[in-house]
Amino acid sequence: MAIGASEGITAFLDILGFADKVLAAKTSSDFDSILNSVKRIQEYFDHATHDNWIVESQKFSSKEILAFSDSIIVHVPLVSDATRLQGTLDPLLSELHDIAFAQARCVIDGIFIRGGVDLGWWYLQDNTLISQSLVRAYKTEGLANVPVIALTEDLAKFLTNHPDQKTYHESISPMHMFRDGVDKDNKPILYLDYISIALDSLTGFRNPEEEAIYRAASPESGERDNIRNAVYKRAITEWLAHHAKTIKAAHLSASETKVRGKYVWLAAYHNEIATEYLGSEAPLCDLFTS
Repeated sequence: MAIGASEGITAFLDILGFADKVLAAKTSSDFDSILNSVKRIQEYFDHATHDNWIVESQKFSSKEILAFSDSIIVHVPLVSDATRLQGTLDPLLSELHDIAFAQARCVIDGIFIRGGVDLGWWYLQDNTLISQSLVRAYKTEGLANVPVIALTEDLAKFLTNHPDQKTYHESISPMHMFRDGVDKDNKPILYLDYISIALDSLTGFRNPEEEAIYRAASPESGERDNIRNAVYKRAITEWLAHHAKTIKAAHLSASETKVRGKYVWLAAYHNEIATEYLGSEAPLCDLFTS
């Protein structure tokens, strides 16, 4: 490995269908829409953020975030202040969780993300970037024919076989944040389960008044549990309904059968997770009825 290079995980991410939108742009309104999408993806992935807490967190993990056009590149090395304190597994999983959560925010905003993540070496000095993990992440993104962030086999093996995995019981294994499946051509794919990650991050309370009612309730009577479960279920239902609506709108606006197929796949993924969380009450994504 070259002097100045580091080993770590690298994600390459971009906006689904971005090139077609650029080529089809004819008006200033079209350009403004494209520019707005680029700015929002950079915001959601904390590129050039002015939030002091996030800046310090990025320094702690030695995280690099680069952006050009609609693409975002994230690199997190295996050696940093974070890994020296916590070991390598938890900080890397935390970063992958953050990537998936940012993806969820993008999708809810109508920006569909496709990407790849790999483990390998990375060299960045001044304006020179050479990276084995970036090349493989880029290739993985190109092979992913559905709007998800896919992991390479090398990264999956590294995480699965990491010795710190033994500290987790199977029921709470962090590997549940990844989902095994097949893409729209029935090829195996392991990807970040951004829908479940988003749902598990919801709190449910809409305002301080609702939270005050919860805190005033008796914990012994089970009233608090009932309130918490009710607001969480409501939050999940609302998020899934919005997610389904966003997929349906994208499917409706897609002009090519090949592109529509990506949203058919995404709707099926949505419906699987929605049913896991809410059963028969889940707001499903039906692309073929009004």
